Amino acid sequence: QNYLFFGNASGLLAYITTMFEEPEPDLNPQLVPPIPKIIILDLALVTGIDTSAVDAFSDILAVCGNHDCKLFLSGVSKNLRDVMNLCGIEPENIADRSNRKLRFFSDLDGAVGKAEDFLLKQAPFEVQSMVHSSLSATTRDGFQHALALIDEQHQTSLAQELSELA
Repeated sequence: QNYLFFGNASGLLAYITTMFEEPEPDLNPQLVPPIPKIIILDLALVTGIDTSAVDAFSDILAVCGNHDCKLFLSGVSKNLRDVMNLCGIEPENIADRSNRKLRFFSDLDGAVGKAEDFLLKQAPFEVQSMVHSSLSATTRDGFQHALALIDEQHQTSLAQELSELA
């Protein structure tokens, strides 16, 4: 909220960088959050930005790019976008917007909607590969799959009973 200086932007960079760190080996894998595929930053309340903060955004974009993650910036005013463009922060010139690593959106709803669309397009492949690698044919349905994972995580066997809720 208000003017974005280097200190806040570098704190944001540090936080985003931690999202891509390797977890400690003795940590339960089920407690480790997944590596993000899309990061959405809402800048609707940001009134201005200095060039050193834009450099931090450049570093955020590089971190995301190195980990095959998209960066969606929403609520970016014309003034902010002009400053970012002057410093080289602009979407790639690719005709298919869905393949761009950086995208600007006028509002948060638009960014979240596009993120959902992207993730839904990715989901069938991931579920299919998970099913073929470790799960039985009865868990192909997403609801069944979720129930099976809950049973596994909590050492319960309620999936069969709850499957009728589908």
